[in-house]
Amino acid sequence: MKDDNICARWFDEGNVGAAVPDSASLTVLLVTESAEPSGLGEHMITLARTLPRGVRPTLLFPGTHSGLATARRARAAGLPALTLPWAAVRLGSSTLASLLERLRPDIVHVHAGIPEEGHRIAAAAKSAGAGAVVRTEHQPYTLSTLRVRTPKISVLEREYRCGVEHVDHIICVSHAARQTFRMARVRVPFSVVHNGIVAHAAGITPKAMRASLGIGDAPLILTVARYVRQKRHITLLEALPRLLEHCPRAMLAWVGTGPLEAPLRSRADELGVADHILFLGARSDVPDLMDAADLLCLPSCYEAHPLVILEAFAAGLPVIAARALGITEAVQDGENGLLFPVNSPPMLAHTLARVLADPDLLERLRIAGPAATRKFTAARMASETIAVYRQAMAMPNMLAPTRTPLLA
Repeated sequence: MKDDNICARWFDEGNVGAAVPDSASLTVLLVTESAEPSGLGEHMITLARTLPRGVRPTLLFPGTHSGLATARRARAAGLPALTLPWAAVRLGSSTLASLLERLRPDIVHVHAGIPEEGHRIAAAAKSAGAGAVVRTEHQPYTLSTLRVRTPKISVLEREYRCGVEHVDHIICVSHAARQTFRMARVRVPFSVVHNGIVAHAAGITPKAMRASLGIGDAPLILTVARYVRQKRHITLLEALPRLLEHCPRAMLAWVGTGPLEAPLRSRADELGVADHILFLGARSDVPDLMDAADLLCLPSCYEAHPLVILEAFAAGLPVIAARALGITEAVQDGENGLLFPVNSPPMLAHTLARVLADPDLLERLRIAGPAATRKFTAARMASETIAVYRQAMAMPNMLAPTRTPLLA
């Protein structure tokens, strides 16, 4: 009965009559269970838009607020995009199985925001007879970074090894991330396919954007990231009082949502710097914000291969980032950006003040950014992904069980 209710909710979400791929040389279902796809969802849309002629993609997102919004953006880009209730996707329910039977994709490409996601989707795809299952890991194997071993971590590691037995090929988005997955000790082939981006047309002028933000010509430091511990907004927040001693008109613009927003607001009030931070929420005009900003700052303690840095490079926006796993594969310190030690507010404040006080350095970083994106194009990403699809279909994972539930 529970699955019947989920199925009814799926029809209520308007999927009846939605576009389904016609016959083509290769049909691909790009799917995620991530409740807040954010950058992962944009990656899926970019990949689907860039796949070559003869490949027919469909996208599937969970019916969360963020998932529905991402599906709408995909449809606006001319892509067939479906949604299912989050539980139906996450649990690999009969509703998902019915959809897979209806679509009958050659490739099911699972996109995982964290290592725990997507395993039941892969199992359902194998049971439905998909030609191959490919999985992209959009973060490092974070279980390998935990120094304290607990029973829960051991269970998660076993579940990961069990889950990827249904996968024919795993993609990591950076070599650094791939290294972390060696700790997982799985027998599935891996490839590295770096993220790729497409150029975005500007909507409004930088002057108009600044006017809408009410900041005039004040130095503007942009951060685009969810409010979660990994992104380390607190490092930038704690650096702000020191930065204001050297650059008293500096402003921070924070784009994103997440569970740590309220604590960050409270801390900003305690430090007396709340008037220098714009909490902008989720935005669809990030390219315009990048055109209006002076710097992008990403203080994360780890990443896989951050899209926001590549987008900043393309926009000619200088990048200041933490010297962290995944970031150093995109940012070469002193060449196309500047790096500071992870979790070091004093060094971050010093680096920001130094760049804002040096117009020649700012200009040099602006010029270096676009050149750095030449190897991170969406076309290259699509071409390398197609190569993985071919390999996965030619050499399926013979260890993968079929028509067997993932976990009891």
